[in-house]
Amino acid sequence: MSENLLLMTTGNSGQIRKTAECVLKLSAKYFVEKKALSGSIVIININSYTSTTQGLLLQTIHSGIKYSIMVKDSFYPHANASHFPEKAKNYMLILEEKSELKRNILQLNKLPTWNPLAKAIVFYQLKYNDTAEETAIEFINELRDYKLFRTIVFIYDEYNDVVISYTWRPYSDTNCGGKCDSVYILDRCTNNTIYEFQKQHDMFPSDMKGCPLVAYAVIAEPYVMPPVRKLTNTSFEDAYEFAKGGEINLVKIISHFTNMSLITRTSEIQENWGEVYQNGTATGAFMLLRDESADLVIGNVEVTRILRKWFHPTVNYLQDEMTFCVPRASQASTWNNLVIIFQWTTWVATFCSLVIMGLMFHVFYCREHRKATKWPTNSLLMTFSMLLVQFDYVLGGCETGSSEEKLRRRFVETSSRLPRPEIG
Repeated sequence: MSENLLLMTTGNSGQIRKTAECVLKLSAKYFVEKKALSGSIVIININSYTSTTQGLLLQTIHSGIKYSIMVKDSFYPHANASHFPEKAKNYMLILEEKSELKRNILQLNKLPTWNPLAKAIVFYQLKYNDTAEETAIEFINELRDYKLFRTIVFIYDEYNDVVISYTWRPYSDTNCGGKCDSVYILDRCTNNTIYEFQKQHDMFPSDMKGCPLVAYAVIAEPYVMPPVRKLTNTSFEDAYEFAKGGEINLVKIISHFTNMSLITRTSEIQENWGEVYQNGTATGAFMLLRDESADLVIGNVEVTRILRKWFHPTVNYLQDEMTFCVPRASQASTWNNLVIIFQWTTWVATFCSLVIMGLMFHVFYCREHRKATKWPTNSLLMTFSMLLVQFDYVLGGCETGSSEEKLRRRFVETSSRLPRPEIG
C-alpha cells in the first residue's frame, strides 16, 4: 500500500477504473448543490509526470461533469495567473504523500482564483499503519488552518477495495469553529455503487448554539456610536457595551438570528483601523483580524485593493448619492391657501362645535321665551357673531355698537381683504 492507485503508472487497470468512477460519482454528488454549477472552476492538484491513471481520471471527470477544469502541480512554481481572476468553486487534491497537502494549499491560496468558501475534496490512499479516521481528521485540521471549512476527505482502502467519504461539523454542540476532533462517514463506494450512511450536515447552520461572535468596532458615527459602558464579565479587557449605531444594530440582528453571543471590542485610540501592507502584515484593528483575535471589524471600513487581497469585505450596503429632478409646484389658489391653514379634521371640529353651541343657545332661549321661533337660524348666526367679536378682543380691537353692526362691519372688512380676480 505504498503507492496511490490514482497516481501510479502501472497496476490493475480495472481496479483503477472502478476507483476513478467512485471518485467521480462522489465528487459529482458533493460538488453540485441546489443550483447547477455548470461552468464553475474545479482545480485539481496532481503530480506532473505522465500517468495513464491521471489521464483516466481527468477524462472521467470531463465526461461526467460540465465543469471548467484547471490542473495544477505544486512541485513547480506557478506562472503569473492575474489574467484569470474568477474564483474557484471546488478544489480536488489528489495526494500521494500527506506532506503534499500543505504544498498544494500554499500554491492555491496565492492564486487570484483562491476562494476559502469553495468546497475542498482530498483523495488519499491509506498506507501501512494509517487509520482512516485519524487521517481524515489530520487533513481537515490542516485545511482549516487555511480557512477551508467545507472539506470532504475521500479515503481509499485498497485492502477492502472501498472509497469512504469523511467530513466534519465545524459548528455543533461541542465545537465553535475549533479544531476537528471527530468525523463521520457520508458514503462508502465499492464496485461503482454508492451506499449513503448519513446526509451531510450544514457546515454553517442557522443556529450557532450560542457560539461567540467577536466584533472589533472602530467608533465612526453614525455607523458605530460611542460605547455605553465597559464590560467586566468577559475574557477580553477591551470589551464594551454598544447601544447605538447603524452597523452595531446590524451585527446585533445577525447575532440574534444566528443565535450567537456577541462580544464587541474597541480601542481607546481614535480611528484605530490600522494599515494593511503588501506582505499581509497589519496594524490596529486589521492586525487583530489577521491574528484571529476578532471575527470581523465594523465601523465604516474603507475597502482597498490591498484590503481585499488579505481579507474578505462584505458587499457594500451603502449607495452613491442620487439626485432626482421633479417639476416645480405651481402656486396654489387663494381659497386653497385659506383652507390649508388647518387640517380638515380641525375644520370639521370647528363647524360641529359652532352648530352645537348655536343649538344649545337656541334651547336656552326657547325655555325663556315660549313664543320664540322654532328655527335655530338666528341662534346660529348670533353664535358666529359672538365668535367674531371675541376674535376682535383677542387682536386688541375695541368697537362700539350692537352685535349686528359689528357682524356687518366685520363682514365688510373681511370681504375687502380678499383678493379680487383680474379682469382682462
